[in-house]
Amino acid sequence: ENTPRLTDVELDDDSVDEGDSLRIYFELNTTAYVTILVLDDDNDVVRELADDVRMSAGERSIYFNGDDDDGDELREGDYEVHVIARTSYGSDKEELDLEIGDGGSDLIDIYDLDLSDDEFDPDYESVDILFSLNRTADVSIKVYDDDGDLVRELWDDRDSRGGKYEVEWDGEDEDNDEVRRGDYTIVVSADSTLGDDEEEIDVEVT
Repeated sequence: ENTPRLTDVELDDDSVDEGDSLRIYFELNTTAYVTILVLDDDNDVVRELADDVRMSAGERSIYFNGDDDDGDELREGDYEVHVIARTSYGSDKEELDLEIGDGGSDLIDIYDLDLSDDEFDPDYESVDILFSLNRTADVSIKVYDDDGDLVRELWDDRDSRGGKYEVEWDGEDEDNDEVRRGDYTIVVSADSTLGDDEEEIDVEVT
């Protein structure tokens, strides 16, 4: 036997919602006894996925259904996954961060955010902001410069039903002056009693 080494230790997704499952991947250099634990932010073990299970060398994976040891879904919060391999010659340990969300943001969804062009010259043209909204929400559309300063608010909590939208920006700021050349970020946000979502996309003014 050899001293065990864990390599390529990763989660197939390190940010999931309550009740979502995931898989833990790792590779062993030698046959070893493997323990896999999920700990909460108080460092308490909430799920024991493997307890000194003998595994041979090679690529391995363990399925995690998102429940604690009592069969209840892990709640929103920050967790750690510990993978430990041991033999009589020593041990190795890897720790991975796992974030579990409440899933509420999925109720409001901004998707298919795109631009008619990723660069434009306000002297001759404007740019269209294209996006879809899955259900009714108050939508804001704001343009920021590369310093993070707000230069234009196109929509301010506009009551919007679910559907496709196309909003024009003419390249002017709040004072109706043409903005300087450079990179800008367009932020589309939606908010309702069901949740919220925010997406952003970059555009260059030439």
